[in-house]
Amino acid sequence: MAEAFAIMAANPMTTIQAVTGVMSAVSSMQQGAAAKSQAQIQAAQARAKSERDAVNAEIEANNVLRKLQGTNATAVARGFAGGVSGFSGSAKLIQTVNEKYAGKDWEQLKITAKERRTFGEIQAQMFEEAGKQAAKSATFDALTGLATTAIATSSLMTGGVKPTSTVAGYQGYSGQTNIYGSNYSSLYGGNAALPNYSMGPSSLYSPYTTGSTGYWRGSI
Repeated sequence: MAEAFAIMAANPMTTIQAVTGVMSAVSSMQQGAAAKSQAQIQAAQARAKSERDAVNAEIEANNVLRKLQGTNATAVARGFAGGVSGFSGSAKLIQTVNEKYAGKDWEQLKITAKERRTFGEIQAQMFEEAGKQAAKSATFDALTGLATTAIATSSLMTGGVKPTSTVAGYQGYSGQTNIYGSNYSSLYGGNAALPNYSMGPSSLYSPYTTGSTGYWRGSI
């Protein structure tokens, strides 16, 4: 633990980067949870509003029936007051017409109440799904951020990555120039070191000369 703190003290920028990454991941998770909670509240509000609208439509439908009863009662009373039956003749015709129009209004209001409930439920489900997606997205962002931070700060705890050793017998091929005299390491930003083919591992080959011509032969 003391060694870890010492490494962190020696690399303050990397430590700050790690802490910032963790804080960013926590903030992302909190935002996702807040978005999901907000979506759930909106879903509940949508259901409540649709239910209220549906009940208002049902109340209006009941008012239509009450109004029909009052209108027909008046027609019956006028029929009897005129010396005729209130349930036949012109009085009956008036009642029939009233019932026809009132029935259409009542049926339409019942359909409206059902549609408002259905629409409210659909809207609520949309809010809930949006909340779930927001939470999933926040979790993914948090995990991605933590992974990125872990990769970026891995050298902080391990002390850096040690370079691999050169394969035995090929040490002479590092950082050489080619036969044209150009250093390709400098041309490619130091990332490419081409071998000098005028050289080779002494353990594998040795030169010999015949006249003025030089040759290579395998060592015996």
